[in-house]
Amino acid sequence: SPNFEGEFAELLAWNLRPTLSTLDQAAHLAAAAHDRAGAWPVHVEVDTGMGRTGFDLEEAADAIRRLQAMPEIEIEGIFTHFPDSDGPERDFTRTQIERFGGLLLALERDGIRPRFCHAANTAGLMAYPDSRFTMVRPGIGALGIVPSAHVPMACPIEPVVSLHARLAQVRTVPAGRHISYGTTFVTGRPSQIGVTTIGYGHGLPRRLSNRGEMVIRGHRVPIVGRVTMDLTMVDLTDHPGAAVGDEVLVFGAPAAAADPASTFITIDEVAARAETITWEILCQIDKRVVRKYLRDGKVSRVMTLVGERLEIGDGEGSGIVYSGGQRSVRATTSGGWKK
Repeated sequence: SPNFEGEFAELLAWNLRPTLSTLDQAAHLAAAAHDRAGAWPVHVEVDTGMGRTGFDLEEAADAIRRLQAMPEIEIEGIFTHFPDSDGPERDFTRTQIERFGGLLLALERDGIRPRFCHAANTAGLMAYPDSRFTMVRPGIGALGIVPSAHVPMACPIEPVVSLHARLAQVRTVPAGRHISYGTTFVTGRPSQIGVTTIGYGHGLPRRLSNRGEMVIRGHRVPIVGRVTMDLTMVDLTDHPGAAVGDEVLVFGAPAAAADPASTFITIDEVAARAETITWEILCQIDKRVVRKYLRDGKVSRVMTLVGERLEIGDGEGSGIVYSGGQRSVRATTSGGWKK
């Protein structure tokens, strides 16, 4: 994303590489880097069809030549972005690749050969081999998620992220009982209602009110009533036996599946029910949600809102182990692309 004038000093202090999409940004960076030894590496964005940020293609070559002449700046990379590489139509993305490739050839004739030239997101990486250039940017693919059904599976991957909560209370209520804000759900029979420890304050879409599902003890149970800030209710009536403390699966695979056929919910299904995209579901997961990272099936790190971190050696078993004890909501990620 573009940086404002006052952000470049901090960016340099953290030894980060900025992206540049205007000459004004380049001037601000040059001013911030003026007293530093050597040129600062940057990646220059070119708009070949995204219509968002970047130098317009028609002016990009001239702008990049001007950047090349600035002593404070080293053009380490040039990149562009695809808006529709995960869609069914292919011509637009192919045209972008041709435009970007043509620009790189023109720059090469002027002696400008950046180390990194990149365009491919996950969909580009899988569906357009000629978009890979010298670097790729697999965003959602790094979590093992395929962007859309239109993207071919160039290599077998599977999701490595899951979201879990816990059951905080189980209540037996009569028929005719209103559940949650707005009284949008009324029990039509004597029911068992479970209260789960996740709500829109954690990132659960409010759109899942009365239409989403979760998994408890291997069974899908419907969300009833409105999703609230910190708690969400589910109907356990058809699957009795759930108890306080039980794991609640929001999406992904169960933490301890009894067998390979255990019930799961994909993030794509959650996104479809919430009428949004998988990227938004992932981005909405709040900092209050504990992150548990796995490596080779074992917990390697736990991160919490207050910054707690724990490295766990190979000899220790899995499970959430840290000073705060077991938390009520967590996201679990197994490292990297999982084949």
